[in-house]
Amino acid sequence: MQVHDDIEAFLAFYESLPGPKRLIGYSKFAERHYAQDGLYGPGTWLVFGSETSGLPTMAVEAVNNDAGNSAMVKIPMQQQHVRSLNLATSVGIGVYEALRQLDGAVLPDVKNY
Repeated sequence: MQVHDDIEAFLAFYESLPGPKRLIGYSKFAERHYAQDGLYGPGTWLVFGSETSGLPTMAVEAVNNDAGNSAMVKIPMQQQHVRSLNLATSVGIGVYEALRQLDGAVLPDVKNY
């Protein structure tokens, strides 16, 4: 896990990374299901927005324009009148699914940038 001050700092860091990589952006407006088999692999970065406004436009554009297999995904909700899931809940669901697909791969040390 890495923490960045803003989306611009993260995208600059992401672009500097070598090797295969992909962005998975979470949005209630996406059509692709978050638990699709084969979606997560080594080099995958999960991107979440705020509970009230979602992903910033720059983040959505970065995911949609990434040369890799990046994707926008959604966590389906059954109730029509629910605005969004709590951010911590969404992150927990996304990280759990990524680890499940990676067979519980060991995570590197946490670094704050």
